[in-house]
Amino acid sequence: MAASIVLILSLASYWMTRPAKETFANLHSRMVGFALRTYEMDILSKDGTKVREYLASQGAPADFALTPGLSRMPVKGGGRLSWQNHAVGMVCFDLPQNETLYLFVIDRADVPEGNTPDKSPQIAAGKHLSTASWSDGRRIYLLAAPTDPQTLAKFVDQRG
Repeated sequence: MAASIVLILSLASYWMTRPAKETFANLHSRMVGFALRTYEMDILSKDGTKVREYLASQGAPADFALTPGLSRMPVKGGGRLSWQNHAVGMVCFDLPQNETLYLFVIDRADVPEGNTPDKSPQIAAGKHLSTASWSDGRRIYLLAAPTDPQTLAKFVDQRG
């Protein structure tokens, strides 16, 4: 009986302390999870510069490029998230009907090779949120919103 308890405790300890896989799919799942829960922003501001200054002060990526479609969107705020002990910058944009468009940005070096997005956006419909992901070589971007993929594609179009 005592040996069984020790075995169960050992297995539980191993299961809880083993590191999660550092894959883009894991990052994608985790950030979409943040967006699905009404995550509270660390900074509420309509000023994108102030949001970026806050992200930089928290060690999150802040010097990233916005697509023309995103640069025209009104900012709501943002925050610093963490994934596998790596900083993730989050900028929230205002959509009609009090909806939120979430942009997550992480350094490319913080996500291991394999299944990471390339420069052309990969757009996918989800059960609750559509997502778009792409990379500029230095950063990986993930956009999530409660909208259809065609609408989301307008925000990531690099041509403007």
